[in-house]
Amino acid sequence: MAAGQAELRVGGESARERARYELERAVRAAPDWVAPRRALDEILRGDLRALEALAAYRDVLASGNGDAATLYLAGRLEGREGAERFLRAARFDPSLAWAWHGIAVSGATEEGIAPRSAALRALDLARDPFERTFFSASVARIDAGAGRNDDAVKRLTARADDPETAAGDRVALLVQAALVELGAPRLRVVEAGVERALTILRSEETTADETTRLVAALERAIPGPDPGRVALALAARPSPERDRLRARILLEESPTPLALGLLERGSKSGGTAVPRGALLRAARFSTGDFQGAVERWLAELPEQVRDETGAPRDPRLARVVDAARALGTIPTTETLLSFCAALLDAGWFREARATAARLASTDLDRAVDLDARALAGVASLSAMRRMLAAIDAESRRESRPALERDAEDEPLRATSTTPRTLDELLAAMAPLAVEFRSFRGASADVEATRADFVASPRRSYAGFASVVNPGPLLSAEDERDGLGQAGTEVAGLARFLAEMGRFGIFGELSGDEPDGSVLPVLLVEERAGVHLGVAWHGTVAWCEGADVASRAGRRGARIAGAALHEGYWIDVDEVRHELVRWDALARRFAASRERVRRALDVRGLETDSGDEGRRARVSTSALLDESERVRLAVLVDRAPDGEVLGSVTLDELVRVSAAHEEGHLCDRTRFLPLAKRWPRALVLALNQGFSPRAIQEELEYRAQLTALAVVPDPRIALAQVLDGVEGGFDATPHAAGYARLLAEFLDVLDARVQAGDMPQIAPDRTLAHQLHVLGPEDVRVIALQLARKKRMVED
Repeated sequence: MAAGQAELRVGGESARERARYELERAVRAAPDWVAPRRALDEILRGDLRALEALAAYRDVLASGNGDAATLYLAGRLEGREGAERFLRAARFDPSLAWAWHGIAVSGATEEGIAPRSAALRALDLARDPFERTFFSASVARIDAGAGRNDDAVKRLTARADDPETAAGDRVALLVQAALVELGAPRLRVVEAGVERALTILRSEETTADETTRLVAALERAIPGPDPGRVALALAARPSPERDRLRARILLEESPTPLALGLLERGSKSGGTAVPRGALLRAARFSTGDFQGAVERWLAELPEQVRDETGAPRDPRLARVVDAARALGTIPTTETLLSFCAALLDAGWFREARATAARLASTDLDRAVDLDARALAGVASLSAMRRMLAAIDAESRRESRPALERDAEDEPLRATSTTPRTLDELLAAMAPLAVEFRSFRGASADVEATRADFVASPRRSYAGFASVVNPGPLLSAEDERDGLGQAGTEVAGLARFLAEMGRFGIFGELSGDEPDGSVLPVLLVEERAGVHLGVAWHGTVAWCEGADVASRAGRRGARIAGAALHEGYWIDVDEVRHELVRWDALARRFAASRERVRRALDVRGLETDSGDEGRRARVSTSALLDESERVRLAVLVDRAPDGEVLGSVTLDELVRVSAAHEEGHLCDRTRFLPLAKRWPRALVLALNQGFSPRAIQEELEYRAQLTALAVVPDPRIALAQVLDGVEGGFDATPHAAGYARLLAEFLDVLDARVQAGDMPQIAPDRTLAHQLHVLGPEDVRVIALQLARKKRMVED
């Protein structure tokens, strides 16, 4: 087995052990060969024990027996602090390709060597086919990042066509080339990317990740392919991920029983569990199992949106459940009509189309009318997605580097209808509302609707941002600010989205293009509470999935919620993705108590005494999957008798997400209104250097600290903090705020450990790698101490 294949495509337990055996043979045959040693480290990382590899490398280096390869291998596991190792490795042995690769990807510089130059030097020094492939891909990433898309694609395809390139690596290179093309700012390049991506899906065995990324890029592309072509390409080869994506595309087009079969086949063939939520519900509807689909959906809802009887608290969704239960064993025309009307009122458009199809056999005229009304909803949401995708494409065109500009190629151009401002975006959505309302029997004038949308109540934030009030009702604060009478319906866009059973967030940042997101509503309610002695209140929108993703979501970010000026929203489907991660971890380790024990026996790296030792103890540079060890410790604590691991629930994950957003609302209580609380707000701004970015980071720090202090098991929130930091160089306010939170958490932990307050923690080892040893109350004690230090606790 080639080293590259072992690293890129290690599968289950038996595959991992076979890979380990072959790689160890390679290391014994050629001890100075870096690639197999690197791949072995990745296998160890899959066992959550990469820290053992790093400790071994450091021991060798400390003994004076290390070489350039050891320097490189240690550096890559040390995170940000490993960059100096790469420079030393290159000085030790300038012929070591991996040293130059490390310099390239870390951004380390020496004697003016640019990352691309270092990457090219690594490629020149490559010693085997895997290295030539790996370093070619690295150079291409740098080229694509700098706007040299043509150079990147030529390099990737040339390497893919080389006879020595392994089959799996060849596919990975072609996928990378297609993704570069699909994200390019030029029409010719995007069109080539569409055809390349479809060809790959039709003819190659792609991994689940490759398949997902290709389909997502195809759906974002402007101009993009017909969805039917994507579904057809996915159908060419079987895999659980292809089945899931194909089912979703088919359901977007029309109800089909094939969708549920595809989803269930994917689960039975070893893929992830059949996804819960809207997709699975729509698939079940397509088979005619209306009652079963509704009951299963209801059973999988979090407790936050159900009443004491288990029914939905939202009246429209409660009517859907009641109408489904009224269908009986053999639905009649009248019960189907009532059910379909309830579905349309709730905004379940795909489900309403499936029901209308069933109704067609007994009342064709009304079935056709109901299907048209449902299709109007589907079409409106699709049009919003296309509108925002066009804005993204125009943004790419305008931001492309000068070297990408040439007279021979047509750029992606904005049409006359492509919105460029928030006003233009709101105006462009008016015809969608008129068409949607016309199918509901309500006449509306386009110009009047356009004026209504543009006049939608908004909030301006010191000139940096403008956000459309998402509603559904105006608050007392809105009334004080002159936006309208409290308790009345928010006009304009919010009213239209409420008619569709949707919650929307639309706005623009200063100097940026307008953006928006639309989510199906599970419940909108007023909530209030107290955290750390501080009261909070606001409008909470519990949602399920995103019909229209935000720009960050369109670029691949997973966003489970956000605070608004008057409350917050939570996307339950995104929280379900976090639950899938917990479930996947449990599946990985549940078969072996010994594997669990060895993962949790990790106790950090040894440190010296004195100031240097303390800096090492509290370092956050190389977490090496500590977030997963924390999760594993939680699962071990919850294991039922006779079982290796327990589980977490959707309810408690939703509770953690909500606590974070409620932390933001607590800060709103602390700092607003400015007229009354300006001294506190001034101190906050002063401490952050009056930097809007730094203030955002501080607010994310405080919100997650609130969650750490108040949720029943704060280790769940701690794992999220570690995820944000271990994400590497993520530039979002969350990541930067979490990095500071973790650093200060470790400072407090170190003081307590050195004082003997936490004997379960080794005082002479790195603390970030021992967080999985802490119990829930240990984490809470430290969080509360931090919160008091920041004056966030009010007794």
